Amino acid sequence: MIGERKKNSFCTRLVLMLCLTWAAESQAELYPSGTGNGDTALSKQNNIAQRVALDKAFPFGGKYHSTLYIGDNGVISFDEEVSEESDLARNRHLPYYYDVDGDGRIEDPDTIFAFWADVDITGDGGNVYYRVTSSTTTLDQATADVHTYFRSNFDFRAQVVIVVTWDQVSFFDQTGASDPRNTFQAVLIHDGQESFVLLNYGSITWVVGTRMDGDPNTGLYTDTQLGIAIVGFLMGDGTIVKNFAYEQDTLRSLSADSNVDVEGVYAYKVDGSSVIDPVCNAAPEAELSITPARCGMMGGEKIYLYGPCWAVEKVQTCVFSYGGEIIQQVNATVINTNEAYCVPEPFFLVGEVTVTVLEAGDELANSPSTIYSVIESGTVTPTVTRQNSGTSSWDKAGNSLQITWDVDQESFGPSDSALSITVLAYREDNPGPRWVNVYMITNATADDGSFTFTPTAQVDVTEANAFGVIRITGMDNGRQRVLWSDIHPLGYLLEQSYQDDSVMWATEKCNEWITADNAKGAFLSNLPACPCTLDQAEQDVGNFITDPSCYPEGGEDTCAEHEGAISCFFSAYATFISLDDSILSPLLCLSST
Repeated sequence: MIGERKKNSFCTRLVLMLCLTWAAESQAELYPSGTGNGDTALSKQNNIAQRVALDKAFPFGGKYHSTLYIGDNGVISFDEEVSEESDLARNRHLPYYYDVDGDGRIEDPDTIFAFWADVDITGDGGNVYYRVTSSTTTLDQATADVHTYFRSNFDFRAQVVIVVTWDQVSFFDQTGASDPRNTFQAVLIHDGQESFVLLNYGSITWVVGTRMDGDPNTGLYTDTQLGIAIVGFLMGDGTIVKNFAYEQDTLRSLSADSNVDVEGVYAYKVDGSSVIDPVCNAAPEAELSITPARCGMMGGEKIYLYGPCWAVEKVQTCVFSYGGEIIQQVNATVINTNEAYCVPEPFFLVGEVTVTVLEAGDELANSPSTIYSVIESGTVTPTVTRQNSGTSSWDKAGNSLQITWDVDQESFGPSDSALSITVLAYREDNPGPRWVNVYMITNATADDGSFTFTPTAQVDVTEANAFGVIRITGMDNGRQRVLWSDIHPLGYLLEQSYQDDSVMWATEKCNEWITADNAKGAFLSNLPACPCTLDQAEQDVGNFITDPSCYPEGGEDTCAEHEGAISCFFSAYATFISLDDSILSPLLCLSST
C-alpha cells in the first residue's frame, strides 16, 4: 500500500532525495557503460538480483557492506536482495514495502532506488550493466565529480567506483507501437571511509508497468498513482517515515532537472546515518547533517553544515555542548543558502558532543542539531609536519627547523602574507586547561607549503608548559581552518637555564619533585586496612565505594583496566595528596582467587 506507514518496532528510513530546486544549466553524460567498457551484463531474466562480492566494503548508512545485489528493477541493495514475498531468490518487481512475515518489522535491506519499477529486460527489453573498477580514468572522473558537487570534500580521492547502468530498459508486458525506454545509472564512489552516490538519468519515458494498471503502450497513468516508480534510499536506522509516491510528470523530468545544476545528475553523500543532499531543505523540521562527522581534540578543521537553508543575512553560530553544558561557540561562515561551515576551537575532552546551529533570534532548544565526535589527537594525522622531528635539532634553541603542510589557497588565499605561524604551549593550572601563545614564528608568510625558522629561548616556557603545538592560521577576518602539528616537547623554546645546561636543568627539576613528594608523607602508612573478603568490602560502605568500571556482575571483561580483577573499590576517604595538590583516594582491586 502506498501512503503512510504506521510505526513499527523496527522501522526503516526511506530518504527521498529528489530536490528539484532549479533548472539545470548544463547536461552531464552518463559514465561509459556496456561490455566494451569492461562491464558485465546482467542475465536477461525477469525479476532477478545479481550478487556482487566487494573486495573493499562500501560505507552506507553508518555501516560497511561487503556484498551488494543489483536488481533488474532499478534497485541496488546491500547484504541481501529486495526479494519476492513468496520466493526469496527472486527480486521483487513491484515498488512497495511490506512486512514479509507479519512480525511488525520491515524486512527490506539498506537499498539505493535508482528507479524502482517493474522493469523487464528479457528479449529486446534492454540491458543492465555493472562494473566494480579502480581504473585511473574512472577514479579521476569520480573524484572530479565529488569535488564539483561537494566543496567540503576537496581532499577526497576515490579508490573504488561501482557503475550500474540500466540501458534502454522496457517494462513488463509492454505492447503497442510506443515502445518507451528508460536509461539511467547509479554510480557508487568511495575511499573506504566516505561514500557518494550519483544518480544519472539519460531519459525517463515510462513510470509504471502493466501489473500496476499502467498503460501497456506508454507505461503511464491516466488517473491512479498506485505502483508508480520510487527513487531514493532506504536505511535501517529505526526512523519512522512515509512511503513516497510521485507525480509521473516529476519522474519523467528527472533527466531535465538536478540537485547539482547539471541536467539529469543528482549527487548525495551516503556514508553516515543520514543522506547529505547538497541542496538545502526549507522545511522548519529540516535535519542538520555535517561532514566530516568527527575531528581530533585540536579542532581547526571546517565542519560543513547541510540540511536547513541558511539565511545569508543572519548570524549563524555553532554551539557545541557536552553533557548538557555548552563548551564552546563559534560563528559559522555562510557560503550560500545551501552551504555553511564552522571551525571549532580546541576541545579538552573526547567523546560525542552535540553541535547545534543557532540562528540569530532563535532559541537553542528549537535549532537543528546533530552529533559530532571528538577523538584523541594522537589518532589524527597532523596537518603540519615537523621535518626531522626525531632528531636532536628540536631539543635545543638555535637550530634551523623546518615545517611543511599541504597548500590550501582555497582556504587561505594566494597572498604573500596569507598565514601566521605560532607556537602554543599547554597549561593546566588556573583557570583550567588551555593553549597559550608563547612564540611567534612568523606573522606573515605565503601559503607555499613550508617555512624554516631558528627559534630562541623564551622566558615564559618552563617545566609548567614544556609541551605544545605549532599552529598555522589565516590572516584575513574570515573564520578559516587551522593547521596543527603533533604535540611535542618545546625544548627549542625552553627557558635559558635549560639551554645553558639541559642536564643540570633536568636534575634540578627532578630534585624539586622528589623534595615535594617526600613532603607529602609516607603514602603506605596512610592507607586504611584492606578488607579481607569481597563481602566485607561490599558491606563496609562507610570505608569503601564500588568502582563502577569494575564490578562482579560485569565479569572479568568489565575490568579491562585491571587485568584479572573482578571487582574494584575506592577508599571512601581521601588519604594522600598528589603532586598537583589534589586529594586522591586509593583503589583496591580483588581477583577471583
